[in-house]
Formats: sequence, C-alpha cells, structure tokens
Amino acid sequence: MKMGTIIRTKRQALGLTLQQVADVFGISRGAVSSWERGDTRPDPDKLGALARTLKTSVDYLLTGDALHDRPGKGETTSTLTTAIGDFSLQSAEGSDSEVGHIPYWDARGSCGGGFLNYEQQPKGTLTKEVSFFRRFKLKPENAIAVYADGDSMADFIVDGDIVIFDKSKNEPESGKIFLLDHPEGLRIKQLYRAFDGSWILQSRNQNKQLYPDEKIEASHADLLKIHGRFVYRQGGDC
Repeated sequence: MKMGTIIRTKRQALGLTLQQVADVFGISRGAVSSWERGDTRPDPDKLGALARTLKTSVDYLLTGDALHDRPGKGETTSTLTTAIGDFSLQSAEGSDSEVGHIPYWDARGSCGGGFLNYEQQPKGTLTKEVSFFRRFKLKPENAIAVYADGDSMADFIVDGDIVIFDKSKNEPESGKIFLLDHPEGLRIKQLYRAFDGSWILQSRNQNKQLYPDEKIEASHADLLKIHGRFVYRQGGDC
C-alpha cells in the first residue's frame, strides 16, 4: 500500500479531518491532501509525529507492510545496550523489539535524474530493528539513507527508492555500488576498475545514450569522494 493511501485510510478510520492532521504540523489541509493523493510526501522528520497521530508506525508508513501496522513500532522511550558491536540500540515503545535509527540526508542520490545538491545534512531518521543491523553487520552510527533520483541504476535501484549506505566503507572496490560526490551533486553508481587503472562510474541502465558511464583516470582517482558503500534498498513509493 502506498504511503498516501495509508495516511488517508488511517485518518478516516480515526475520524480525523484533514485540518486536524494539518494542525499537528502547522501546515495547510491542502498539504495533507497532497500527501494522500501521492503528489508529495511528508518530510522524513515529520514521519514520527505522523505515525503517532495515525496510531501506527513509521515502518508501516515507509514499507506499507501490514505487519508493521501497530502503534509505537519504531518510536523509542528507553535506551539499552545490546551486544552487537559497541553501540547502543533502543527499545521500541509498546514492544520488546530493539531498534536503531538511520539518518536521512537532506539530499537525493542522483541515479541520472540530474538532481543538484550542495549540502548533505541529517533531516530525519529511518527506524530499523536490531535484526536488520545484525543481518548486514552494520552499526547505526555508520548508516545513512538517501532517496534515489533517476533511473540510471534502474535494473536494481529505481527512482524513489530509499537507499542505505555504510559510511565506514569509503574505499573504492570494483563491482560495488557507492554513494559518491560528483560536481553535479550526489551520485549512486557502481564502480569498476579498468585495466589501465582508471575507475568507471557505471550506470546499470542499458540505455547508454541516456545514461552513459563516466571514466575517472587513474591520475585523478583521488578526486573520488565516497560517502558509503551500498547496503540495502527499499521501495520509496510506500
């Protein structure tokens, strides 16, 4: 189920008006209506309050998975230490589940959509249970998330996906997908090392006329600024 449909269905089930939801955020009822139509999406930093208002969870809003449709999942009230590396996870309100929080960057990682960005600042958080971090051997403090913009990686990452990266993995590796700095903003690209030592920023979309690969000569390899290696993607149209 898409996020807009979830918002509308939950709001109506609770007997809330558009204006009542809008008043929570100090926005217009038209802005909430736009969320429900799917024309726009709530900012990531509004998702926690929106989930509480609709008596559901951030995970349900993001994934559309009915298994997550329970109040408080992903909202935290207490902190505890868990034997998974040297970081703390948090206990989710209303459950025994432990969660970690991944910051959203105030940015989009371009997959060919030409989105320009010159600042990357944390804007909100994505909540994941401890099993997620164990599965990918990822520490929450090393995780970042961005929205994919464009279709150059469309056989794997599509426009609107939420993509998670491990920022402790910032050395180039052939065949791996990275979040990279680019003169035109952030890029999500697969790196390949050529025989001459140069690096190829590969677009996985087979339409190379629209999504050409880019080459960085070995002598300029130090210009590659890597923000993190790909960990996971989830559909953004939730």
